[in-house]
Amino acid sequence: MGARSGGGESDSGGNRRQSAARPAELPQELGALPQKPLFRGIRQGRSLSAELDNTAFVADLKALAQAGLELDAIGGPPVLRDVVRVSDLVPELRIVINHLPFDTPAEPAARKIYRDALRELGKRPQVYAKVSNVPRRSGDKVPEDMGFYRPALDELWETFGADRVIYGSNWPVSARVAPYHVAFKIVSEYFTAKVSKPPKIFLEELAGGVPLGGAIA
Repeated sequence: MGARSGGGESDSGGNRRQSAARPAELPQELGALPQKPLFRGIRQGRSLSAELDNTAFVADLKALAQAGLELDAIGGPPVLRDVVRVSDLVPELRIVINHLPFDTPAEPAARKIYRDALRELGKRPQVYAKVSNVPRRSGDKVPEDMGFYRPALDELWETFGADRVIYGSNWPVSARVAPYHVAFKIVSEYFTAKVSKPPKIFLEELAGGVPLGGAIA
């Protein structure tokens, strides 16, 4: 597991860039970016589902994979099905699902689609879960008791395992819900209880020695 800081379009470690380029411009963007170890990939800002039938876009994803870079996927529960398709099309592409845990859909059919996709992604070693959306409002309060969040965190831990869960603070966006120390306390208590030594979720590398370069904000 690794640690990432920040949220929004970019973070203080320079770990990603949210590209506004048209898909056809991606190869040029990749070639123009400085070859720095802190640059790990891009975040897809538009809907993945709207692009996956575009052969040029899929070719760009392959170029991203060949460059050893990652795709950060964002979009809530529906994005999981899209990530399955991306992984089918470009199996070698490293993908990080941003801002987990998601709120499980209430409607039974949507909930089944969500859970089936999550289980399928758990089988794919190139797909990682970024835990950066933990604090929740309950009524007029934000619970600080880790037990309130355990079911959602258990699902991610059991699905992706110790080597494919990444912590990200999503600060300052997270401050809209709770102060940073609250988010960190919840996550720290959960993962520290899972292992007998400081959890790898707070280290600066992914499984396989891929450096993330960021630090916890």
